Amino acid sequence: MKSTFLFTITFLFLFGSQKVYGMSADIFDESIFYFHQKYENEEDTIKKVSGSVITKPAPIYNRGNFGVIEQSPLYIGGEKARLKFLKGNLVYPKEAKEKGIEGNVYVSFIVNEDGNVEQVELLHGIGGGCDEEAVRVAKMMPRWYPGKKDGKEVGFPCFMRIKFTLPDEKGESSEPIKDEVFVMAEQPPQYPGGKEALSKFIQENLTYPIEAKEKRIEGTVYIAVTIEKDGSIDDISLARGIGGGCDVEAARLVLKMPKWKPGKVKGKEVRSLYMMPIKFDLATERKKDREKEKQEKKKQKEHKKSLDKK
Repeated sequence: MKSTFLFTITFLFLFGSQKVYGMSADIFDESIFYFHQKYENEEDTIKKVSGSVITKPAPIYNRGNFGVIEQSPLYIGGEKARLKFLKGNLVYPKEAKEKGIEGNVYVSFIVNEDGNVEQVELLHGIGGGCDEEAVRVAKMMPRWYPGKKDGKEVGFPCFMRIKFTLPDEKGESSEPIKDEVFVMAEQPPQYPGGKEALSKFIQENLTYPIEAKEKRIEGTVYIAVTIEKDGSIDDISLARGIGGGCDVEAARLVLKMPKWKPGKVKGKEVRSLYMMPIKFDLATERKKDREKEKQEKKKQKEHKKSLDKK
């Protein structure tokens, strides 16, 4: 019999059943968190999904390989069916249990135009076999309702979070009920060290995808991030992408970030939503490549000089 453990999942444009307060058009040029689902046989599920993040009707825009999306992918049978699938297939790894490993594993995948899941990748792991288990089960998922563009089915990327939590002494797993998420906190969340430190982190850790380089893809990827009360990064979702591997790289980069200074309302820490722009610029990348090449040549010359002296 499988050990009891808790897992929660979050996918593209979905922030669970939590409420979102303070939505403002100032965050972005449109209310990008609104997304319209329209499947006649999934009416109850659709209301639950879309009702958590609506402010006013406005489409989701995703430039690049994926174009404009009007309907995001939806698991057939809805949230309950997806949870049932995961409960019936996920196994808490023995190594993780023995070492007391808990936490969030994030995976990315594409729901293609036929609704099949493909290109499953690990975004962020915790080890102990949990990463491999999350990827294994994600690859097993049955078909979804695909995303739609101009009334036609299209492939679209999704992010999914699986949280591994060990049972307590009673053999039960539980997750505390989370508070509301504020989009416009009185005091917005801040990266430790401010904007300059954030820019430095991005510059030092961003890897320009080979596919994007070859196809000359550049632009800004927007990742919507929930910053918890303790400053940790929780839910993430793709708000606007450019394709070529940049969307996944941006998500991977965000999940590597240290804890932030949390947002505040009336002097108290709150859960808040932050729109993270990650810029991919080919000119900047070429400059970095030239600098790396220069440094490498310098090292080779110094190495040669040291050998000549010997």
